[in-house]
This record gives sequence, structure tokens and C-alpha cells, in this order.
Amino acid sequence: MMTVCIVNFVGCHRSARGQLRTRLKVLVVDDQSSLRRALRTSLATCGFEAVEARSGEEALTLLGSDHYDVVLLDLEMPGMDGIEVCRRIGQLPRRPSVVMLTVCDSDKDKVRAFDAGADDYLTKPVRFGELVARIQTVVEARNAEPERR
Repeated sequence: MMTVCIVNFVGCHRSARGQLRTRLKVLVVDDQSSLRRALRTSLATCGFEAVEARSGEEALTLLGSDHYDVVLLDLEMPGMDGIEVCRRIGQLPRRPSVVMLTVCDSDKDKVRAFDAGADDYLTKPVRFGELVARIQTVVEARNAEPERR
């Protein structure tokens, strides 16, 4: 279940100078179709370009063919789990930010996710306004980093 808050927030990324940049492209990876659809629709309403993937394997295929700014990634999925997907994302030449979005709230799960390369970790249900703010924060942090190898 996801708690959705109505927010007055433009989903476009703003640079440190407050200038609008291009729309952020978000890949929503979750095996629950209703959650994927709700997130995609809500993110689009805020100005994000959102794409859905129903599995880790599908996510990696999409990431191999297009660039995404952020991946919202469930931890527990059939087949390849979120930890393995996160590790593989870390090997991409142009790595997007990864926000784990999961019902798993144990410290062990959180540490495993961060060790695998996650940039942030949120537990479901999540307030939509907080999710948007976290997306903005991880992208801004990524853009502030010196050029990656």
C-alpha cells in the first residue's frame, strides 16, 4: 500500500542556481503492477518521465538501451532481487541514482542495499511528497559529484 499526498511540486530538476533542467527520467521497478502504475501516473503528474519495469531482468534491459536519472527499485521480487539489480546497475557506464522502495525495513536489509550501491532507502507505504523530495536530493547529489570514470 502506498500513501499518496497531494503536493504542489514541480517534478523538474532544478540546478543549484534554481534553473530548470530537463525532465528527470525515472524507472519504476516493482513486481506489483498496481504500485508501478500508481507511481508512474503520480510521477508524470509532477513532471517526471516515468517508465515501468516488472522485474529486475526487464529493468536491466531497459537500462542497457536508454538513460535514466533515477531507478526506484523494490527489494523483493521474483527472479533477480533488488540487491542484485542494484549491484549490476553500479557496473553501468552511466549509472543512474538508485532509491530502494520496499516493505523491508530491517537494518540488515538497509545495510545490504547501501552496500550494493543504493543512494537512498524508503519503506512502503511512502508519502509521495517525501518520495519526490528524495528523488530530487539523490539527483542533485549525483550531479554535484565530480565526473565519474
